[in-house]
Amino acid sequence: MERAFSVIQFGATGNGETPDTKAIQSAIDACHENGGGTVYFPPGNYVSAGLTLKSNVTLELEAGATLLKKTEPGENVFLQGERIENVTIKGRGAIDGRLIPGRGVFTLVIRNSGNIRMEQVKVLNSSDWALTFNGCSHVKLLGISIIDGRKDSIDLVCCQNVQIDGVYIKGSGDDCICIKNESEGHRYDTRPDCGFLSENIVVSNTVIEDTTHPAFKIGTGTAGIFRNIIVHDCIFRNFNSVC
Repeated sequence: MERAFSVIQFGATGNGETPDTKAIQSAIDACHENGGGTVYFPPGNYVSAGLTLKSNVTLELEAGATLLKKTEPGENVFLQGERIENVTIKGRGAIDGRLIPGRGVFTLVIRNSGNIRMEQVKVLNSSDWALTFNGCSHVKLLGISIIDGRKDSIDLVCCQNVQIDGVYIKGSGDDCICIKNESEGHRYDTRPDCGFLSENIVVSNTVIEDTTHPAFKIGTGTAGIFRNIIVHDCIFRNFNSVC
């Protein structure tokens, strides 16, 4: 039976004021060190600075649970992970980037990783790219909502074997779903482990509305190969262009 690690047991308050960063990160670390399981957020408002995701860990945000970004000087990613496997973020709760003013904060960035899944959860008020997958394979985004982000909603950078199904995107301030082949900062030393390859990507049963930018875009970074990309059975309303 999969083990559960409630963030409350590690000292989180969920009161919307007290920073819960240490408690949440301790729960993630303990879950990972004990072979994996679920880090559980009961209803509440959990204020946190940046968190590092670990392999074999599921974050479950119950209905009424919101993970709120705390402003930290110089911090530009809220949730991040690199070279991790078997990570899930799910539940009927929300991740709120709080539209932090000034330099944007990426809500989620996962690099060079595999078997990543997001299901049901809402991603709100991202001040920079909402969801970024860089050099990742076997990514599933199922039934999630991305609402009122300042910039891109979903960026797939050099990713393979991706399923986006039943997603709702509203009020994106830039590209909604964007597929790229590039390195961070366009530098050779930041190239993804897999090289510049985007393939086997399917977008289906998705609704995108209320944006002045393209609903679906390939580029701007186009340093490598794009192949086997399918978009079908989607609804786009009030957009700049379909593709």
